Amino acid sequence: MDYLDRAAKELEEIAKQEKALIERKAKLRAFAEMGASLFGTQPPVIAPEQSSLQLAENRQLAVAATHRARKGTAKSIILQAAADIIAARGYAQTEEVLATALAAGANIGAANKPLAVSTILSRSPQFENDRSKGWFLKVESPNT
Repeated sequence: MDYLDRAAKELEEIAKQEKALIERKAKLRAFAEMGASLFGTQPPVIAPEQSSLQLAENRQLAVAATHRARKGTAKSIILQAAADIIAARGYAQTEEVLATALAAGANIGAANKPLAVSTILSRSPQFENDRSKGWFLKVESPNT
């Protein structure tokens, strides 16, 4: 029982820390938006609120999203890079995917590399683009 009590106390502490981080994030988000409106700039892109269950689901979806391209090709590296970034924070921007894919050794021969990455992601049935945030994993509705 001692282990169970310690585990319960640790879970309570984690919940308190999580609540404090969420409150801190909300304050920082409000501050960033206020600063952006005062200085006439765009507010920074901030990851949407996600619970640990949502993040775990995103990781599972991201793993499932990378089965279509042959392993080791530029396409497969780009799809994997996007899936990894999305699994970590819920969305990915084209420039980040490009940088991650190049760092992983992708050989993208196109003159306009960001456009090539965007084309690969838009042709993939697993990804959806939101112009304000970036790429997300498509969520299939139960009726389809």
